[in-house]
Amino acid sequence: MRLSRQGLLLVVFLAVPAFAAQKPNPFLTQAKVHYQGLEFEKCLKRLEQAGRWKNNTRAEQVEIELYSGLCAFSLGNEEDARKSFSMALELDPKVELPPYSSPRLLTFFDALAQRVPGRTAPEEVATPEPPKPAPAPAPAAPEAPRKVELQPPAPAPQPVLTQTAPAPEPRKKLLFPLLLSGTSVAAAGGAVYFGTQARSEEKRANDRDTFYEDALASQDQARRDARVANVAIGVAATAAVGAVLAYVLQ
Repeated sequence: MRLSRQGLLLVVFLAVPAFAAQKPNPFLTQAKVHYQGLEFEKCLKRLEQAGRWKNNTRAEQVEIELYSGLCAFSLGNEEDARKSFSMALELDPKVELPPYSSPRLLTFFDALAQRVPGRTAPEEVATPEPPKPAPAPAPAAPEAPRKVELQPPAPAPQPVLTQTAPAPEPRKKLLFPLLLSGTSVAAAGGAVYFGTQARSEEKRANDRDTFYEDALASQDQARRDARVANVAIGVAATAAVGAVLAYVLQ
């Protein structure tokens, strides 16, 4: 029985380093969040911590250099951006910029990428030829003039004067517009509440004193609150427009 316990402890001891080696770099994940939020200085600080991470893979090293170049370029430091981009291209000649990058950044990065051996140039998209104009239809032959016979106009009927009471103007029903207005106000209040919660969770996730697991949980909660706030904004806007249309159309 003692040997089996020792063997079990040995297996657990050997499995723990292997599991830890597969753990992603938490500072790199936080740096990406700062970059998407246009907080480039905070992103660079997280990237410095990510570079000191002991279990970085080659792909994570490439991303650290790539995002260092992106932040440096966004802050106007093109020299540091050139060094970081060159290091990222040296580690992975096929690395690409994130989607929706600016044209100026693409031009700057492509100028460095062209110097890297083994990198394939982007394929040129062939411009389609303009369609040929369709031939004009032949003019139709003129029709022969028709003979029109004039007939005397029929006598107009004598109007019968009858006095009728004016129809009462229907009163507008305000129940449905009021319901839509209340829905809009409630949805707007929910959007403000969940938006405030999302900002609070994001601030907690970006705090240096927050543990990594708590920071990830706060990031997930911030995304969920932001998603609910966006839905509430859409519901509030839709209900407000519906209330106005219901009042006007009635």
